[in-house]
Amino acid sequence: MQVADFLRLYRLDAELQTLSARLLAAYEPTDTRPADDAARGGELRLHLRGLVGSQDAVVIAAAAHHAHPNVFILHDKDEATLFMADLRHLLPDGPEALLFPSSYKRPYEFDETENANVL
Repeated sequence: MQVADFLRLYRLDAELQTLSARLLAAYEPTDTRPADDAARGGELRLHLRGLVGSQDAVVIAAAAHHAHPNVFILHDKDEATLFMADLRHLLPDGPEALLFPSSYKRPYEFDETENANVL
């Protein structure tokens, strides 16, 4: 089974189709959106819970198959790096996944550059 076949199976799931429709609806004009989305001024926040391992990247790769940008916020840099690697594997010809490093500065050490931010 190829990765594309695997993602196609996920896309057939009713809950994933609902998620995909909500993502696409976030890019529609405000007057055509459902009332709960339009009341937030155009932003859509979704929280995926109960996913195990790389299932979060699989769900996103299957649901977000459109050309609009998405932002995913994860707990730490390690988790974000793994998520990005999973997305790149699942969507090799898809849009580029970018990782934005933390802008955290240590208290009272403003002149010191955090090692994780050096490229």
